Amino acid sequence: MSRRLRFSERALEQLELAVDRIAADDPAAALRMHDRILGRLDGLKDFPDTGRMVPERGDPGLQEVIVAPYRIAFRFGDAEIRVIAVAHGRQDMHVVIDEALEDQDDRSARTAGAARATGQCRPDA
Repeated sequence: MSRRLRFSERALEQLELAVDRIAADDPAAALRMHDRILGRLDGLKDFPDTGRMVPERGDPGLQEVIVAPYRIAFRFGDAEIRVIAVAHGRQDMHVVIDEALEDQDDRSARTAGAARATGQCRPDA
């Protein structure tokens, strides 16, 4: 079953920043890295279990793939692969993931609050 690939806003920004940094020195290398990362992630659509658990987290639901020197963290379900972080291998992955998950929680809370305010959903009674 092929899953849909989605990026969190933060992960997409991280990918763009990584590619931009490489492009400053070598635009062709930046394009190759971009294509390598997206190619590796595309392969997860059918085989998400080819990732590994992020060792710093110990959460089997949080996986990663490595496209050296980058680590790409994601979660997957029946319908989608959700990329939550793109980090250089020198970054502290524990901190990167904490920030990504905190960002997702903040966005979810804001979305739920806005939906309640507009009457689009009701809080549990």
